[in-house]
Amino acid sequence: MSVLLPKKVSTIAADTYETIRLFATIITQYPSIQKETGIAVVNGSGRTNLALTVALKLKSIGIPVDETQIKNQSEKIENTFIRYNSSIIQADSMVLDTMSLVFSGEKREATEIEKTSMISPYELVLGRDASLYFQ
Repeated sequence: MSVLLPKKVSTIAADTYETIRLFATIITQYPSIQKETGIAVVNGSGRTNLALTVALKLKSIGIPVDETQIKNQSEKIENTFIRYNSSIIQADSMVLDTMSLVFSGEKREATEIEKTSMISPYELVLGRDASLYFQ
């Protein structure tokens, strides 16, 4: 196997090129994504400032984030997932499709109880395994 990298690129800088590729893919495949309702980012990992860090990364690659819904939850969870409120949006929404480019974990419909506390129709809930998806 071989890899072609730009001259003098380090392995750290190579991640930047992945970010650029993701941004280019998102804005070309989903040009109206910024008109969509932003995703909420909820930190259930127990790590300080993780929700803000992930929200900034998502915004930098063109995924809309609801900045008023970057928050921590007291309940700690193991697995990161996306939940969506099916009373408001469909499972095949543009935001969920776009998130599939950066997040390969579980996407599930919110329970009736969860729907009552959701302000945004989408929530990325970060668990202890979030570092597997978001560096």
